[in-house]
Amino acid sequence: MPSDFLEDIKLRKERKKKEQSRKLKIIFLFLGLLMVGILVCLAYIGTPYLHYFLAVDAAHNTAEPSETPSISINSYLQPVGMDASTDLKITGDTLHRDGSRSWVVGNVKNTGTHSYKGVTIYFDLFDSEGKSLGATYQLMGNLAPGDLKEFSTNPSAGMASSAKLKYIIGS
Repeated sequence: MPSDFLEDIKLRKERKKKEQSRKLKIIFLFLGLLMVGILVCLAYIGTPYLHYFLAVDAAHNTAEPSETPSISINSYLQPVGMDASTDLKITGDTLHRDGSRSWVVGNVKNTGTHSYKGVTIYFDLFDSEGKSLGATYQLMGNLAPGDLKEFSTNPSAGMASSAKLKYIIGS
């Protein structure tokens, strides 16, 4: 009798270990598939931005450093239906500085007949010699036809002397 009891306990322990091992395998499989899905999404969504950043690095190696580098990603945005720059117009944009931070304030108006969701405005910032200090942006949300909204981009490190509208995206 005691040997049957001990064997039963042993079998239960082995079954429990196998069940735990099976659960761990399922969890790792799920996490692996989730990571692959995330990477695919990032690759699909991030490709235009990757091309943009690679192109900017190439533009900074120009022979004349006083030239203001300007790369447009509109050619990447138009095929996926995200280019809103034809309908959305920026007015009254001014550069603001405080200490070592710079940002842009202005208005954006939807002059088209299409509503845009997830509107984001990007500006490049430059120092007095025309060298890039980086970018600043503002997530605007939705803009219906005829809407006029004030914006203030996020403060960016660096004392900028000028700002140039890079692009406006929305869908």
